[in-house]
Amino acid sequence: MEIIVMDIAAVFIVCGGFLLLIWLLTGLALTPVPVDDNTKLFMVIAVNGDGGSFEQTIHSLEWLRSESRIPMELVVADCGLDDHGQKLTGLAMDRTEYIFCKPAALDRLIGEHTWLKEQTK
Repeated sequence: MEIIVMDIAAVFIVCGGFLLLIWLLTGLALTPVPVDDNTKLFMVIAVNGDGGSFEQTIHSLEWLRSESRIPMELVVADCGLDDHGQKLTGLAMDRTEYIFCKPAALDRLIGEHTWLKEQTK
């Protein structure tokens, strides 16, 4: 009886180790190339209307940034937010550090090599 319990425990330990190894390898594969001191990475989030899934998006990107997986500056571009959307982005700004601007200001903010895609409905 004691041998069966030890065998079952060994199987669980091996399976757990295998799953941990797969999880670690997947994490390494999904980790982007680190950014050096001479490079700045900007993540631009274009929001309009009521902001839709803005809060979830900003929360997810903040998690990536806080875990040091992607060192980036978050930029929120107001592409026509209504009152509710502006309140939502204002509340998120209290919890998360990001730059808020209009699309026309992106060139000055990020630099001369910024290409903007016009939003069409």
